[in-house]
Amino acid sequence: MPGDSTKDEGQSMKDHCIRFTAWKARAIREGKATQTRRRVKVGTVTQLEDGRWWPVGKRGKPLTCPYGEVGDILVVQEPWRPTQIFGRYELASKHPDPDYDYSRWRPSHTMPILACDLKIRTTAISVARIQDITEEECLLEGVPNREAFEKVWGSIHGPLSWEENEWVFVITFERHN
Repeated sequence: MPGDSTKDEGQSMKDHCIRFTAWKARAIREGKATQTRRRVKVGTVTQLEDGRWWPVGKRGKPLTCPYGEVGDILVVQEPWRPTQIFGRYELASKHPDPDYDYSRWRPSHTMPILACDLKIRTTAISVARIQDITEEECLLEGVPNREAFEKVWGSIHGPLSWEENEWVFVITFERHN
């Protein structure tokens, strides 16, 4: 069943890319974030026989999470910029000033895979409404409370996105090296 799978030893895992903002990538590096929420973009969400909610396609079959399965490795992409040394990159999450303005840096989706040095392993995947986030889950997201999370969500997805109360994949992870 989607989100339930685990990888047995010797079983192959897929690498997937996942994009983060500079502050979130920094929080992951510092061990302050172990969860993220991503919009469910396709299909509808229905309750499965085991009681969990999960997105399904047009034929009623469960869809896969675009970020893989439990046990998969996610390669973190973040804002970056090339240095004056050929083949070297500066990563936003490693910048000494966490309040630095990264607006002139290159966006995470353009980050070369070879520049990515941060990986995470998925430990759980579920589906929930964005407003169902708990105070404890906010801490796992790297923010202090729901109010802060709502502000961050709105800054990424638009000012009315919180009120839309969309379905999201809740991806829990651990750092992987």
